[in-house]
Amino acid sequence: MKKLAKALLTIACVLGILLALPFVVLQVAITPSVRTELLKVVPDYIDAEVEIADMDYTLLSTWPDVSVMLKGLVVYTNVVQPKDTLLCADSLLAKVDAGAFLSDGKVRIESLFIGTPQVFAQTLAHA
Repeated sequence: MKKLAKALLTIACVLGILLALPFVVLQVAITPSVRTELLKVVPDYIDAEVEIADMDYTLLSTWPDVSVMLKGLVVYTNVVQPKDTLLCADSLLAKVDAGAFLSDGKVRIESLFIGTPQVFAQTLAHA
């Protein structure tokens, strides 16, 4: 009987670790240093600079998606000189498919909400 209890306890511990592992990996993936690295990558995809005042996320309440909240978002375009503000938003909420991130390393956005956006754009005469 003691061997069965010990075996069940071992199995429960292993399952607990396996269930907690994705959450630990995601928490490490969204640390401030990673946020800094992500901001460095933005110019590779768009000709702009991005500033974020704060970043937060939820795992359990939105699982299997991960909600990422960016607060104080400002996007500066580098298309015109001197650079100018393209977008300001109080917040940006993105739901990301955690399964795709954990299995493929790909970021698949399921939904996107921009809170209080201000878009600054103009038509250029030669465009």
